[in-house]
Amino acid sequence: MRANGDNTGTSMNVIDYDDFDLWKANFGMVAPGAGAGAGSTTIPEPATLLMLLIGTLAILSRRADRL
Repeated sequence: MRANGDNTGTSMNVIDYDDFDLWKANFGMVAPGAGAGAGSTTIPEPATLLMLLIGTLAILSRRADRL
């Protein structure tokens, strides 16, 4: 969205009350991120899964050493 109001006539390349009204009307609105569809879910990154696997294997190997 352009920050220059309607960008026509005397408002062309000038910051004026039209720009303020546009800002006020859209304040707090955020654009959805990429892939933000209605059915989107969060999926852990592969690095997170790898760290979880390494941690689990480390814990299991320490328990096996104690037995």
